[in-house]
Amino acid sequence: MTEKIVVERGSLLTNLLLVLVLLGLAVNIYLLLASTPVDLGKGRIQLGKYPVVVDCCCEGRTPPTYNPPAYREDCNCDLTWNPVCGEDGRTYINPAALHLANVQLAYVGICENRTTCYDSDGGKNYEVYGYTQKGQTIKRDECKKGYLIEYYCEDNEIKSETVKCECKDGVCKERECTDTDGGDNPYVMGKVTVDGKTYTDYCHSTQTFTHYSVPTLIEYYCEDGEVKNKTYYCDYGCGEGACRQEPEQPQNSCEDSDGGKDYYERGKVYGYENGDFYSLQDECREDEYGYTYLREYYCNGDEYAYEDRQCNCVDGICKEVERTACDDSDGGIKEYSKGTLTITDYWTDGTTTQQNYTDYCIDSRTLREYYCTSNGMSSETIQCAYGCEDGACIVG
Repeated sequence: MTEKIVVERGSLLTNLLLVLVLLGLAVNIYLLLASTPVDLGKGRIQLGKYPVVVDCCCEGRTPPTYNPPAYREDCNCDLTWNPVCGEDGRTYINPAALHLANVQLAYVGICENRTTCYDSDGGKNYEVYGYTQKGQTIKRDECKKGYLIEYYCEDNEIKSETVKCECKDGVCKERECTDTDGGDNPYVMGKVTVDGKTYTDYCHSTQTFTHYSVPTLIEYYCEDGEVKNKTYYCDYGCGEGACRQEPEQPQNSCEDSDGGKDYYERGKVYGYENGDFYSLQDECREDEYGYTYLREYYCNGDEYAYEDRQCNCVDGICKEVERTACDDSDGGIKEYSKGTLTITDYWTDGTTTQQNYTDYCIDSRTLREYYCTSNGMSSETIQCAYGCEDGACIVG
């Protein structure tokens, strides 16, 4: 009884080994048939389920039994399966066949017949090389004379965009921008360098609509590889390309934006008095009689002071006449000729005003005659012997 069982178990093991041998043989036969190339003509072969392109010099021969013909030394008869997809939408058996066909590489692998538009870099991605394909049409991102041609999908169609940049190998190279003060830092003078050009932080004064100057800084910095700038108004002054910082322990100090007693430019004084910050701006005031005057602030050492100046005050400055011009159309005291005298005032703010005075008859025998003098203008009353008419004495 025991002996019979052993025999049956031995037969079972033998049968299992036989099945495994037959299964391995079937797999090898399948792989052999699948990898056996079939000549399709016109430089194409069937390798497994994929039609692929080999070099045209092998046309008419059945790979891999043929030899390269004598007239083509560079004939590609290497059937190593390393498929690549060309820009023409055809699959080449390996990179050598692609090169000999003088076709640009689209991507590694078998060409896929995509019915919808596909972009390998996910859209408008200027820093990543990609290709876009629909059907057998393939477009690769490329560089042309300082521009990137970026292909992408839109509305299931292949579109392109031209981008100006430093382009290499189908991508925009990131621009190198350096800043010596570490970025947007108004309290340290820095230099920004990009594309061989240098931009240095600098101070200047800004004239405001209220006629006074403000210490101003132009601060350069880098952002996304580009040079940017900001304008800072420096409360404590600007010097050597940086805003001055607030003193740690302020005592008495004074600065004057218009440089002192300047009645024709609006300024402000600012600083510290007994540790407290102050800022005072030149201003117009009125006295008890309604006349305007200018309160002009200025620095007296480390303290501020002011002067009240009687003048025609407008917007914190004195508007005064610098000079006056006089013109008389009849050339002086000419009682028999009617004339008009014009006074032109030239003001300190650059404006001008004019007033006209025309000779006229006070009554039928009396003339008011205007004329210019060295100090401006004057007038006389003239009695006309034969009467006065239309701004002139009647000639007898």
